[in-house]
Amino acid sequence: STLVGGIPGALPPLGGWAAARGALSFEAWTLFAILFLWQMPHFFALAWMYREDYLRGGFQMLSARDGGGSGTAQQIVTFTLALLPVSLAPALLGVAGPIYFFGALALGLAFAGYAVRFGATRSNSTAGQFFKLSVLYLPVLLTLLMLNKGG
Repeated sequence: STLVGGIPGALPPLGGWAAARGALSFEAWTLFAILFLWQMPHFFALAWMYREDYLRGGFQMLSARDGGGSGTAQQIVTFTLALLPVSLAPALLGVAGPIYFFGALALGLAFAGYAVRFGATRSNSTAGQFFKLSVLYLPVLLTLLMLNKGG
């Protein structure tokens, strides 16, 4: 399942945080949540574009069973909207500064806009555009976090 697979995909920051600080904190779990929530719409968009391949391969993916795409669109929009406030948490917790906050807000709003656009059209084209933005979203967000540390 995509949800279960998202857990190991989001674990690396916890390991790095524990190694550097000797313990896990709320801030570390925030990084875990960002990676976990980001993975879901990222993968669902990819799975939508390749849904026919999943069907031919016999994989029981949401996108392969979701003929009109409403379920896939709902998952993409839901996880993307959940990611927006969580991505702002590092600034609210003092881990990052205002440049990060406003950069994360702009990225999150753009990401949400593309998610809603996919939800409205449910086309391979808008799924591809959303996927491309998702590939840029995470490294840009984490770079902002590294460059604009708080406190």
